[in-house]
Order: sequence, then structure tokens, then C-alpha cells
Amino acid sequence: MAPSEEFGLSFLIRKLIQNPFKKKAIQIRDKSFEPFDQVAPGDLLLLLDSTWYADIWPSVEKVRERGGQVISVIYDLIPITHPQFCDDYLAQVFKNWFMASQGRVDGYVAISRTVRDDLKNFLQDHLEAPPVSERFGYFYLGADFKPATIDAMTVRQDVMDMFEDRPVYLIVSTVEPRKNHAYLLDTFDLLWHRDKDVSLLIIGRRGWKVEKLIERISSHPMFGKNLFFREDIGDSELQYCYSRARALVFPSIAEGFGLPIIEALNSGLPVIASDIPVHREIGKNYIGYCDIHDPESLAKLITGIEEKGLCDEVPLVQDTHGWISWEESSRMLFEACANICALDSGNLLPVDHRS
Repeated sequence: MAPSEEFGLSFLIRKLIQNPFKKKAIQIRDKSFEPFDQVAPGDLLLLLDSTWYADIWPSVEKVRERGGQVISVIYDLIPITHPQFCDDYLAQVFKNWFMASQGRVDGYVAISRTVRDDLKNFLQDHLEAPPVSERFGYFYLGADFKPATIDAMTVRQDVMDMFEDRPVYLIVSTVEPRKNHAYLLDTFDLLWHRDKDVSLLIIGRRGWKVEKLIERISSHPMFGKNLFFREDIGDSELQYCYSRARALVFPSIAEGFGLPIIEALNSGLPVIASDIPVHREIGKNYIGYCDIHDPESLAKLITGIEEKGLCDEVPLVQDTHGWISWEESSRMLFEACANICALDSGNLLPVDHRS
């Protein structure tokens, strides 16, 4: 994800909303000041970040009492639909938060059409009354990576060295079960067993439930030769990797969006991703697709690239993918919120749900 200090949706929210509020707050010395005292009809409280760890509902109720509206951004339902891939505490906290949000928010905005539809279908199955379709919107995340902005002076020599001797296939993500790194290792074990001189570079910080995976990586006979794992890659180095790799491999089992796919395409890097609905939505016919139940599926695509070059199954993106910027992403988010707020505020999402 893009860092909030430089660009991205979080950066724009910080610049346009949070920073002005902080400057105003510095001038306030009355400790009895309550920010929601200023809420008036027509105002919107946007639950943009991971609010499920905080007791936000008293504040939400104050906004509603003063005529404001509340919309929550939903990145995915993975803690509910795929709890086996999540930290156990997160899965429970998120489910409690999500069920508590029903009847307390005016609508939801998802980060993809696929997540929006999953959300509607889930609530359809768990609510006594059907949800109001107009209360659901979606927007897309942006991508502002530009290969021309790579500063070679900030790329360490050992990072450049990984790309010197052989083609490198790249995955960029948190190391967690649903990202399916074990599948990648199975695939590259097949390739190395067949004497294919290719490398796998794993970029991302380790997450949860990956102790055995990390041990498998660090003890692998190819580790440091054809297998690399880096948790310390900065922005310029990441752009360098995008510009030098043979392809991005992204075999996630479940996703809300898949931002590295867009970042890679905008860098002119071919992509092979798991054949799941959200990747079809985002990647369309710009990327190749593999069967996450069969490592041979990905091995064949990589072998084809190495022996014959890119083909219809894994196309070459000419120039840039032309995805939306983070500024356009923010505008799309605001428009989705405006559409929901324009509805009659009496049509709240139903609060009663089945156990």
C-alpha cells in the first residue's frame, strides 16, 4: 500500500481533512470541547480506517443525533469469510464490529465491485430484511508509481545484485496465509527441479500464522541463490524491482483488491495472478491467470515465458496500464459517498440479523 507520508488515499485524506483539523485543534484549549458538537445536518462521518478496534459507536450515535450521516469503507470481508487466514483476535473483533455497524451506518463503500457484491450477498443471507441496494457503493484504489521517478542512488547494491544473473519473479505483499506463498514455493520447486534458472523474490513484512513458512524459506537450499526474502525494501527500491523483474506473481486465495497488480501494470511489468473474481475485475485481460489449486498451472506459464516469451496467456502491457491516480481514487470515493448521502436518511440498513 502507498505510504501516507508521500502519496495515496491516506495521504490525501491526511492533507485535506486531518491536517486542517489538527491545526484547528491546536488552537482549542477548552478540554470540554467535543468535536461532534459541531456536527450539523448534511455532515458526513467517513469511517475510513480500521475502526473495529475502538469503541466508536457512542461517537457515531452523536453524529446521527445531530443529523449527520455515517458511511463505512469496507476493504474486504476476509476476517468473516476466511477466518482461518487471519489472526484469531482480529477475526472475532472484526465480525463483532461489522455486525454492530448494521443499523448504525447509512451505507458502505467497498474498494472493489467484487467486495461490494460480496458484502450485499453476505447481508442478504444474514439479515431478516433485505439490505437496500442503493446503500452500497464502491471505488478503486489508485496507483501513482512511475518508473521514471526511480532514484538509483537510493537502491542498495545487494538489491540490484539480485537481478544480475537470472530472471526474477516477484511477489509483493504481507507474508500471511491467504497470500499463498507456499503455493509459490511449490511452483518454483517444480521449476528448479527441472533445472529452470529462475529466481523468486518475496517482498513484504511477515504477518501471522507463517512460522512454518518462514522456516521453509530460510532453510531452503535455494535461499540466497535463487530464492530471496526481503522485509526492508523502500519505495525507490520497490519501483526498481518492478522495473527489473520478469513478472509479478500474485496467487492470493482471497483479496479485496490486489494493489500490487496495478502497481506492476503501471510499471509495464507482466502479471500472473490467481483466477479469483476480484483479480478478473481489476486485471481484466491485461494479466495472466493461474489455478491456485495446481502449482503446475503457474509453472507452465513461467516455463512458457522463459522458452517462448510473453503470449496471449500472459500479455505484455505496452507503456502503462493507465490506472486511476490516488486523487482520482479519492474523487471516486467521495462520489460514492455523495450518492449514498443523497438518499432518504430514513432508509437505514436493517439492524435485526440472524444468529
